[in-house]
Amino acid sequence: MKKYNILVSLFSFTPIKGTKFENVKPPSLERYRKIQFAREIIEKYDVSKDDFGFIDGVLIKLPDLKISVEEAIKTSGCSYCTRPYYNEKPNKTLYNVPQKRKY
Repeated sequence: MKKYNILVSLFSFTPIKGTKFENVKPPSLERYRKIQFAREIIEKYDVSKDDFGFIDGVLIKLPDLKISVEEAIKTSGCSYCTRPYYNEKPNKTLYNVPQKRKY
């Protein structure tokens, strides 16, 4: 996607009552953070899939590159909006911090 200047936005899976996925668990915060960090690395650096480590399709290792964790966990998507708190739970750590990113 980066090659074609397509911005990849992340939205954590949210089970919705009444759908066939209503009983599927959302990703753990730890797993989601790895994906956010990977997205940030891909956006900021010239990396390939081989720079990351996977076991059975699960991301286990990131390239040792410097990123801003504060930026990586912010809502990604359009530069002028933030997503509602749809996939967030009260009194839990936010999956996506709804603050404007520094593009």
